[in-house]
Amino acid sequence: MNAGPAVTVVIPLYNKAREIDRTLRSVQAQTRSDYQVIVVDDGSDDGGGEAVLALGDPRFRLIRQGNGGVSVARNRGLEEARTELVALLDADDEWHPEFLAVLLELHQRYPEAALCGAGYAMVGSRADRALPPRWRDLPLNPEGGLIEDFMASMEGDCPLCSSSVLGRRRVLLENGGFAVGEALGEDWDMWVRVALNYRIAFCPRTLVTYRLDATNRA
Repeated sequence: MNAGPAVTVVIPLYNKAREIDRTLRSVQAQTRSDYQVIVVDDGSDDGGGEAVLALGDPRFRLIRQGNGGVSVARNRGLEEARTELVALLDADDEWHPEFLAVLLELHQRYPEAALCGAGYAMVGSRADRALPPRWRDLPLNPEGGLIEDFMASMEGDCPLCSSSVLGRRRVLLENGGFAVGEALGEDWDMWVRVALNYRIAFCPRTLVTYRLDATNRA
């Protein structure tokens, strides 16, 4: 019997036709296949939505709406998801094949954590220009663990980014969703609000490529 997806992947999309195919193929390459993807096309006018449909993957659902900003799009994806767990991915970044498997296993080991994050590499216009993160006060065991003091960890590079997180949908929504109208830092705002009341787990393995040279990157 098909137990259904274990996790919903939420991807906000706005004028990323050049990158979205690469991003979605990184999801298709996951070693875990029990997921659904919700792509929220936030008023794109460059054909990005058609690129999603062209892949023909029944696990991918495209929602179109007028442009409201990245937080509105992420929140719409959270509201439409039907799984307890959601994973966030921006339309111009990529996951390594083990991303979902590692974070789902981390969630199983630390069910008290509302968010689980993985290491990410910031990559410029050339693949060999990955910028090493400056982690501080984080579990560095390759298997990961709970962050003891999330606020202290943010004095280095933020341990979470908007493409490296798996979390509890209920917690994200009960904390008000992502802040609408913030031009920058809406993801950091969410992590801090969650950290005030919940534990956060982290795996230091680099499992995400964060593209600095993407179209419309803030």
